[in-house]
Amino acid sequence: MAALTAEQRSARELVASHTMLDVSRLVSLWDQAVTCEQDKIDGAFVECGVWNGGAVAWMSDATTSTGA
Repeated sequence: MAALTAEQRSARELVASHTMLDVSRLVSLWDQAVTCEQDKIDGAFVECGVWNGGAVAWMSDATTSTGA
């Protein structure tokens, strides 16, 4: 299992009941979202095939954490 930061643990508590992604996939998604923000890649995040919106909420928390 992937190790979560304190910030990620807090975000995980909020999205756990809204996503079917396991922790390793969430951590990967977090890292990808943060990289996009830090590298100032233009565009928007879109979650296709949404179950309950947990992944996009997770990405929102990730990008908010960058302060960008």
